[in-house]
Amino acid sequence: MTACGFGCCALMILGQDVEEKRGLKEHSGCWHCMHSSFDGCTCHACRVVNECKVYAKDGAVNAAPTGTEMTR
Repeated sequence: MTACGFGCCALMILGQDVEEKRGLKEHSGCWHCMHSSFDGCTCHACRVVNECKVYAKDGAVNAAPTGTEMTR
């Protein structure tokens, strides 16, 4: 939870951004919103953080091929 309560919004935008940069299957904003809102059940934050770490390590050049889904 963030101080202003915008944690879900930040997680949603970060998830969409990392999908785009890594060339992963892009989900709709609604999909990210629902998974961010119910993060306790969906572990969306874990999925996004994992993909961010992979992006930081490998960069966009060595990213997964387009159409691959984010994994946990």
